[in-house]
Amino acid sequence: HNWQLSLVNYKINYCMDKFYYHINGIMILILC
Repeated sequence: HNWQLSLVNYKINYCMDKFYYHINGIMILILC
């Protein structure tokens, strides 16, 4: 299991969650 890949996937999922909570698309870029 690649832990580095897992961290990347976690960050992507986290950013996706933030995207759903923020209507403004620019907010996701700042929060990520």
